[in-house]
Amino acid sequence: AEAIENRLTKASEELTFAEKFDKIIVNDDLEKAKQETYEVVKAFLEG
Repeated sequence: AEAIENRLTKASEELTFAEKFDKIIVNDDLEKAKQETYEVVKAFLEG
């Protein structure tokens, strides 16, 4: 229970930084997150 509470507190803190990023990738599905990351990095490098 304490670990969950700690994680929720940390998640709330992390979400305060969301507006500072162009893209947020949710890692709830590894393959989907990996593909999204690849596409974002590729688009960035292609400028």
